[in-house]
Amino acid sequence: MPSKVYEAIRWTIAIALPALGIFLTSISDIWELNIPAGQISLTLDAIGLFLGALFGISKLVNDSSAHSEDLDSLLVQKQKQDEKSDAKDELATEVKK
Repeated sequence: MPSKVYEAIRWTIAIALPALGIFLTSISDIWELNIPAGQISLTLDAIGLFLGALFGISKLVNDSSAHSEDLDSLLVQKQKQDEKSDAKDELATEVKK
């Protein structure tokens, strides 16, 4: 996902949805609007929490898979180093014989 899209989604979830809920509640009280602002605000909060949780889990999975790929490449490098070291040890043993 491009970083601009990621940042836009994150901003919407973390800033815009909660701010919109507070704005509707405040305006409804100030202007005595006949709308269920409390329910709308709580619904926006619930949507934001739900999307934030999904977004956070998605980020954790992506980060862990990236770390997993890094770990896999490190393990392959370590295995190659161990194989080279074992080959050198075998060669040294044969030279001593």
